[in-house]
Amino acid sequence: LSLQKIFHIVFHFVFEAPISTAALYTGVDNKTAIQWYEFCREVCSGKMLRDKAPLGGPGREVEIDESLLFKRKSHVGRMGHQTWVVGCYDTTVNKGFLQRVPDRSAATLEAVIIENVLPGTIVHTDK
Repeated sequence: LSLQKIFHIVFHFVFEAPISTAALYTGVDNKTAIQWYEFCREVCSGKMLRDKAPLGGPGREVEIDESLLFKRKSHVGRMGHQTWVVGCYDTTVNKGFLQRVPDRSAATLEAVIIENVLPGTIVHTDK
C-alpha cells in the first residue's frame, strides 16, 4: 500500500469510521482495511499498557465498579462466555482503565485496587 492510503486508513480509524467506509474511501478491499484497523488497535493497546500509571493519590477520588460481559450466539439461546471486568476512573484527571478479572470476589477487587490505586485515595464503589 502507498503511504497515502495507509495514512487515510489510519485517519478513518482515529475518527472511528466503520471499516467499510475506510475501505471505500481509500480504494482497498475490506480485508486490507480490517488488517490495518487491527494493527492500529494493537499499537493503541500497546501504548496504553506501557504507559499505565496508578490512579488517585492523597485527596483524589477514584470510582471503581465491576461488570459482567457476556455474548450470545446470534443474540438468542443460552448465555455464552462470561467475562468479569473491573473499571477504575480517577475523577480528578479524567483517566481510567478496564481490567479483565476472573471473578468479582473481595480478594480479586482488593488486588486490583492495591495494584492500580495510590495510597490516600478516596475510593468510591457501589457496595
